[in-house]
Amino acid sequence: MLIKTRIYVLAVMLILLPVVILIYSLRNKNAALCKFLIAPCVVGILYLFTDLVFMGEYLAVGIGLEILYLYIGGLFAGLMYVIDVVINVKKRKSITKTYFATKFVVPKPFKIMLAIFIILPILFLLTGILRDRILLKNSDAVVVFDSRGNGGIGDGATFGFAIQGNKCKRFDLHVEYGVEKLLPEGAVEGEYVWTHAQMGTYQAYVE
Repeated sequence: MLIKTRIYVLAVMLILLPVVILIYSLRNKNAALCKFLIAPCVVGILYLFTDLVFMGEYLAVGIGLEILYLYIGGLFAGLMYVIDVVINVKKRKSITKTYFATKFVVPKPFKIMLAIFIILPILFLLTGILRDRILLKNSDAVVVFDSRGNGGIGDGATFGFAIQGNKCKRFDLHVEYGVEKLLPEGAVEGEYVWTHAQMGTYQAYVE
């Protein structure tokens, strides 16, 4: 899975998450959980903002105009996260007026799920980054080319392929700029092509 795809998948999951939290918040009657459910809202907002605004540019993976749909979804999701926080704060106050807050505890499965939620998105992106770095470091040749599509605004795209033996695998880490910094030492630069010196010829098959 390309890094760009991982960014999109993660964004969709973070956009849908506040709906799940809202449904559970409305049904929840545990004051401790009301306070606990604020944590994934805060983490979700931070992750969503970082994923949509920074990751694509920082990793130079060639984000397209389709991300505008995710920006719109992200704005609604951000509002939903805030609504979730407000609901849980008010609900906690309402519950603690009737019961002592010490009577409520956060079930262990929720703590485990929060830990997974914090760690999993990071691992999801890091494994994609690590995959591309290893692929580029062990490649015999790297080809990067621009497709202008039909010439319309935002219709073009940049593609990167790393050749290893008789296999050709696509990558997108720094495909827009900076890919030369990830190549093996001794790579020879052509126009959008980097190869090992004296690599010979290849008949490669795309996976």
